[in-house]
Amino acid sequence: MRKLLFISNDLAPGGCETQMLQLIKHLIQSQNYSIDLLILGKIDNSFLKKQKILQSVNIIHDNSFQKCHNKFHFIFAYIHFIRLFIKKKYDLIIPYHRNTSMVFSFISLFVKAKCIYQNRGGNLFLFKKPGLITRCLIKLSSPILISNSNHGRKQLAQLLRTDSKNISVIHNSAPEYKPPKYTTQQIKKFYDINDKTIVVTYIANFFPEKNHKTIIRAWHNFIKNNPESDAKLYLVGKEDIKSSCYSESKSLIVSKKLSDTIIVCSDIINPANILSVTDIGIFCSESEGLPNVILEYLTFKIPIIASDIEGVKEIIGSHYSFYFSPKDITTLAELIAVMVANKNRNAIGIELEKRCLQNFSYEKMVTKFENLIIKSI
Repeated sequence: MRKLLFISNDLAPGGCETQMLQLIKHLIQSQNYSIDLLILGKIDNSFLKKQKILQSVNIIHDNSFQKCHNKFHFIFAYIHFIRLFIKKKYDLIIPYHRNTSMVFSFISLFVKAKCIYQNRGGNLFLFKKPGLITRCLIKLSSPILISNSNHGRKQLAQLLRTDSKNISVIHNSAPEYKPPKYTTQQIKKFYDINDKTIVVTYIANFFPEKNHKTIIRAWHNFIKNNPESDAKLYLVGKEDIKSSCYSESKSLIVSKKLSDTIIVCSDIINPANILSVTDIGIFCSESEGLPNVILEYLTFKIPIIASDIEGVKEIIGSHYSFYFSPKDITTLAELIAVMVANKNRNAIGIELEKRCLQNFSYEKMVTKFENLIIKSI
């Protein structure tokens, strides 16, 4: 039985975590693998309790890197993980974040295990580029290179100065949600939704690149021009303790006097609840690989208003009437008004689901990934 190690920065609701858990579920069911899961940061216990599949996984919670304050600390952390991996005798290391992939590609040089280097983010050039020594170490470790999008593959090739043919593309899969446990009326009561309310939802954790301020300002314009509208905006996502995005967004809602029409929901353990009553899905991010939330909206046949970025166009296509440039508040407000007034908007969601989701199935994702694992080990 082959021994695999998955690595995640955190174990909490999020796009990377959703995709990772779907793959782990498939690999456990195949009964060909022994799986460990290394968590480097925090564990959301309420989220963990709902992941029954992880009962068959050995979870290692080790925050050695987070305790590092200088170069010597990092050296000791590297040695610690090298010794751990040699003892565990892993066949393959599968980090699920770009920076984590960089670190553990280097560590894999010292243990008898291959490592996967994944690009699951958006515009890599928004971040600090790896230096010459880092690129040399990555090449020396010969990791298996993966991107979850075609545009991400091109950027990763540029970043690592390698041929894009050396990078496999494995798209995210549409999440497999169980039907909500509660009735539609129970869910509406919980979220304070009446039968006339048009529910507009933006699911995104409160990270700076998710552009929450843009949707709040656009919503202010929409409400100012449509004061009688029954629409409500639900911002669903967890707070990022490393940034002030959450607190700034809440302050902006108060200052714009939008507390009656914008509801912030930090509990996203089961997005199916709010998605099941959503009429319009919003996506404002300015940088994504292949956005998970777009696939979530499509799963529920929800019509979408989205920022015009490569990751979205890779799912929906270039020719779509409800794109706006990131941070274009005026256009976003206008598109919200058009979609809210459109009595046939459900047909848009149905057509998008029919046209797009067939390319992003669970079966395609896990089959491609497992074939890559088999080739690698």
